[in-house]
Amino acid sequence: MFSDDGGATFRRATPALGGSSALFLASTPSGVSHTFQWNSFEDGVAAGTVILAGITSPGSVNPRVRVRVVPDGGIEGSTADFAVDNTMDRRIGSVTGPFPLDIAVIGVSETAEGDLVADAMRARYRVQLAFQNALGIREPLPAAVWPSDPTLRRPGLVAGPPYDLVFGDVARMLPFGNRVVTRTVTGAQVWEMLEQGVSYYPNINNGFPQISGFSFSFKAGNLAGSRVLSVTLDGGRPILKDATVYTLATNEYVNGGGDGYTMLADGQGLLRELLVQVVSDRLEALGMALPTIAGRITVVP
Repeated sequence: MFSDDGGATFRRATPALGGSSALFLASTPSGVSHTFQWNSFEDGVAAGTVILAGITSPGSVNPRVRVRVVPDGGIEGSTADFAVDNTMDRRIGSVTGPFPLDIAVIGVSETAEGDLVADAMRARYRVQLAFQNALGIREPLPAAVWPSDPTLRRPGLVAGPPYDLVFGDVARMLPFGNRVVTRTVTGAQVWEMLEQGVSYYPNINNGFPQISGFSFSFKAGNLAGSRVLSVTLDGGRPILKDATVYTLATNEYVNGGGDGYTMLADGQGLLRELLVQVVSDRLEALGMALPTIAGRITVVP
């Protein structure tokens, strides 16, 4: 809950996409970190003046508000001041053109957005492999977001690219609040993951592999479970179906067995940062991102 009148009254904060749930949060005596993404624009806090399609809508700007934590029992917890920086509107970089999203495409093939997300995880944690499930990605870049800064280059407001990105774009692209998990996997597990990922082909699979650090080929005409033909690390070394160990980054949903990846549901893995933050930081580091497909997945008829 928050107050913008010095604590006289409190209102429930509207959650934004990309954060953790505000309910049933775990706690320990030493503390557990939780991230709540606040849609301060919706609540009229730190929104500023919005100019869209020639229409000016003034919003309230509050440099400081008060936040109150209400635990499960319903008894009000501590109250404290904090600053609002309107993170969703913060510019994080640019793109030379749109990163498109078509469910019928990402559910059966490699995409520029999938490469971006997987590359971000691998670069952040310096692992050998990264793996993202296809429909963990839900909007293109730029997304359906309307920042308050009228000087930003956005689709519909300028004739064409390049376009500016804000944090809210990534929050809408990755709306489930997943954190990254780093862990080890064997070569045999990698093959099993990929077999699961292409098992529905040519039908859409929510968990179709979006990968980084390696490439693979599969034969579409083979029976599900025996389609993967080869798996190769960047640099050319083959990943064999054996006990060789590799480092992997994925999201916590996949690591918990989601989308059929039960081979990972073994309780292993170190919980890291929010995936939305990792991808946002990657885009900020790139400055100008190109929507390219690296060619990591080969389909043999």
